Amino acid sequence: MNARILLIVILTAGLLSACAAPAAPESRPITLDGLECPSDLCTPPQGEPFDQVDTPTARNAAAFAALGEGATLETLLAAVGNPDWVTGSGLMILVYVLDDGSAVLAGFAGPEQLVYLIHRLADGSSEEWYPGK
Repeated sequence: MNARILLIVILTAGLLSACAAPAAPESRPITLDGLECPSDLCTPPQGEPFDQVDTPTARNAAAFAALGEGATLETLLAAVGNPDWVTGSGLMILVYVLDDGSAVLAGFAGPEQLVYLIHRLADGSSEEWYPGK
């Protein structure tokens, strides 16, 4: 009888500790250099082509002004550097956080196909630069 009670106590303690365990790291917001990623699918830029970029990351909207139709992933990275993070499901979305608190999102369907370039302002509104630029 005592062994049965001991077994129940051990199983209950194990179950309670498993339920109280913190969430897996993948389910928590991702923070990169103090910036919280807006998606749980975010990753830091890594591997090709990001590891070959020498251009410093742009921190102002003017750096993106020349980009639009015909821009490729390679030309974007050469012009404005690596993004703060990469996200997307289907599209590859590069996220650049600017000094004024706004962000630029560049969506690619492949390395040769820029789908959109959006400037998300700090107040939450957006300006579509491409294709509506």
